[in-house]
Amino acid sequence: MAHITKEFLIDNSPENVWEALREVGAVHRRLVPGFVTDTRMEADTRIVTFANGVVVHELIVDIDEAARRVAYAVVGGSMAPKHHHASMQVLADTEGRSRFVWTIDVTPDELAAPIDEMAEQGTRIMRETLRAAPGPAGLRAARARRAGRKLGAGCRPYRRGECARPGPTRGAGRTRRRRRPDGGRSCGGRWGRGPGRRGSGRPPGAGRS
Repeated sequence: MAHITKEFLIDNSPENVWEALREVGAVHRRLVPGFVTDTRMEADTRIVTFANGVVVHELIVDIDEAARRVAYAVVGGSMAPKHHHASMQVLADTEGRSRFVWTIDVTPDELAAPIDEMAEQGTRIMRETLRAAPGPAGLRAARARRAGRKLGAGCRPYRRGECARPGPTRGAGRTRRRRRPDGGRSCGGRWGRGPGRRGSGRPPGAGRS
């Protein structure tokens, strides 16, 4: 039986790294984007598609919240090991960092070399991905930033780069965009007529002496 171990440090908290690892159905997004192109769950089996065309079926054996450890075994797909068992674990290290330990046991020994090569590639990508992995709230904020939907106070999403406040409508289905009550433009989008001078978007009394 061949034994493969990959161990590396991550400049991120164990809580954040574990949050990404425990999402077993999102390997292609949370752990190794690009290296794995798709992940889907069928009951307790994870079907993983790699960029090189390899597809493996992995039985999720255990998700241990206390130990921050996920255990799985390859049970089908392109590779057909006689025996396979692997685990990924997140350990707390010094200065708020994490230690990631990935172990793989496999037979026959002939599969050790190709699996070790894939694990090495995966390790390099995981190290970079997990270094920037935020927790759930941070992940949502990061997605919002990438989509260009950073909202100002009191605004709701209208279109990319815009914010709109509900206002009087002219015709069915139209929303009148106007300034915030404080006159700010925190969202950087387009703004229509305001409650002041017609067409000016200025508050009542602005510019009058």
